[in-house]
Amino acid sequence: MSHNPMRLSGAASKRRATFPGKLRRRGITSVLAMMYLMLFSALAVGFYSVASMSPQVAANERNAALAQWAAESGMSFVRQQLWKLSVPPNTTEDQLLGQVYTDLSDQMDGTPNLAGTQIGFGNGAITIPYATNKIIPLDDKGRGFRATITQVGKKLNVKVIGYAGNVAGSARGVQLTYDIAEKASKIFDYGLASKGGIQTAGSAWVQGQTDMSKGSVLSALESGGSPTVIIGGDGISGDVTYMKTAAAPVISAQVGMTSNSASIWADHVHAIEDSPEFPTVDTSIFKPYVKRNYVSGGSSGVYENMKIPANTNPQFNGGDIVRGVLFIERPNNVKFNGNVKIEGTIVVDTDPTATGNAGTMSTNVISFSGNGGTKSGVETLPVQPQFDGLRNLTGSFILAPGFTVDLTGNFGSVNGSIVGSKITVDGSASLIVKGTLINVDPNLLLVKGNGQVMIASTGTTNYPSGLRFGSHYFPVPGSYREVKP
Repeated sequence: MSHNPMRLSGAASKRRATFPGKLRRRGITSVLAMMYLMLFSALAVGFYSVASMSPQVAANERNAALAQWAAESGMSFVRQQLWKLSVPPNTTEDQLLGQVYTDLSDQMDGTPNLAGTQIGFGNGAITIPYATNKIIPLDDKGRGFRATITQVGKKLNVKVIGYAGNVAGSARGVQLTYDIAEKASKIFDYGLASKGGIQTAGSAWVQGQTDMSKGSVLSALESGGSPTVIIGGDGISGDVTYMKTAAAPVISAQVGMTSNSASIWADHVHAIEDSPEFPTVDTSIFKPYVKRNYVSGGSSGVYENMKIPANTNPQFNGGDIVRGVLFIERPNNVKFNGNVKIEGTIVVDTDPTATGNAGTMSTNVISFSGNGGTKSGVETLPVQPQFDGLRNLTGSFILAPGFTVDLTGNFGSVNGSIVGSKITVDGSASLIVKGTLINVDPNLLLVKGNGQVMIASTGTTNYPSGLRFGSHYFPVPGSYREVKP
């Protein structure tokens, strides 16, 4: 019988029938091994990628955090600068950004914070610093910030971009809106305040009526060969404050309720670098209540809501009544003789464009002499239509910048501050002032005679009407945003 190699033996045929497909799976182990090899290789590459990328991711996150920190630091810096501003009270909205630039420039240009550079202004924006390729440095590693200030109405939008060095993409931006508000001044914490010198003489005594510290004096005169403060007479119940650049006070009387020289100089004499802000007087709020011009004799001696035209030079005598607003143009020499009753406020025209607003300190005078009569503020005016609204304009008895104000004789008490350019008190009885005596020009404020000046100053919470102060900016709550650099 011939042999057929293609035929299986009976035994082989039987094994094939018993284990079907077994021979077809031969080599599967190699395939699985290759698959595992590829899997582990992919995992190894992934682990390597993660390990190599982690430092870069960490570096990016660190740079982003540093840039955010730089932006936040820059915003704090700008907030401080805007808080220090003193925008003049008569600044109009269209002048506002330019005035802010001027004040910031005075504060910042050439300072170490700007690394000797300047701020810029143009195209409706203030830039800090002026050049787009410059920043305010925060360290020696290139970290810093730059800021842009724009105006919306009376508000300011401040955008600050922080940088974490010369790293691409490592910049962050923040933005805040700032609103404007009048600054609080400590000028009303003093009984006497003058841009010039202050002197007490004779037997005069200045005292806080209920708080002895209210009998304090402030001279804001910054220089001069002679002393800016001379305390003689019986002295003052409060402290003496003067400018560091001025000559030291001369004291020969009580200060701070003590005659002990060591205690006076250690505890009650203060040299300062920056004076509290003095007010700008704006009497325009009183002008709408003026209804008629002055006529000698008035209506049975009653002068109500009246204007005194320039060069009238009137005299008010015993028995006369001044009620409401007495509005005085310049020049004028206005005299109150004897027992004149005043119920209201005396103000001068402060409109710089008004005709006739001229004269000198010798031709612009308001003087009181003799037995001064009774005096009360606008809050005591009768409830009549001509006084509606005026009764709310409290706190000011005399507002007379550009005028000499002489208070002599038995003046009595007044419910309000007295503001002038050169104030002299010379009497024989008590002058009680619910407010402060303020010289707004660099002239001597003199208190002499043998009487007492009792001060009940109002502090910084109750400004007299007609007095305005510079403004600064504060951040608006809820306006903070993170923005694109």
